[in-house]
Amino acid sequence: MPIRTAPAYDEPRPNHRRRCYVSVTHAIQINASPEQVRAWNDDPNRTLEDIVKFDSNFPAVVDTEPLIGDWIPGSRVGNRRRVRFTDGNYLAEEVLDDSPELFRYLIWGFTSQQRLAVQLGLAEFRFIDKAGGTQLEWTYSFLPTLSILRPFVRRFLKTVMTPMMVATLQAMRDGVESAPITNS
Repeated sequence: MPIRTAPAYDEPRPNHRRRCYVSVTHAIQINASPEQVRAWNDDPNRTLEDIVKFDSNFPAVVDTEPLIGDWIPGSRVGNRRRVRFTDGNYLAEEVLDDSPELFRYLIWGFTSQQRLAVQLGLAEFRFIDKAGGTQLEWTYSFLPTLSILRPFVRRFLKTVMTPMMVATLQAMRDGVESAPITNS
């Protein structure tokens, strides 16, 4: 059930340095340089809802609202935004690393049922120069609220996050490879 008021997410971000995360990584080879892949992903006209591809079993991203910072690529460390889904639920994202090789962010404050099993998540994109192109690796790591919920979280990563990650990576590859080549 959706919440009536969007959370402010104005409290300090949670401690994400704990261990015991459950993780999944997917990768795709893109026929473009890491700089071209980053430029495509960082295009200010491309929104999160344009990029993320959930299937019909999970609510899609509707929009994002910056809460801290202006989200200028390359200097987003510490920037925070609220993400809203089609079912009326939210989560917060905060950028931890924003370099040419790595984009890493923390997610927390789930208002959906995931809050019962997932305390927070770490996600990262690695842009690796490989085979004349870019190997784009995407990892999601979730910290279960209780260790007994690790199997549930592992299943969620496999059944919900994996299809989304694979479809999103394929859409990114297709978008980058069909974009006009620019000098970077």
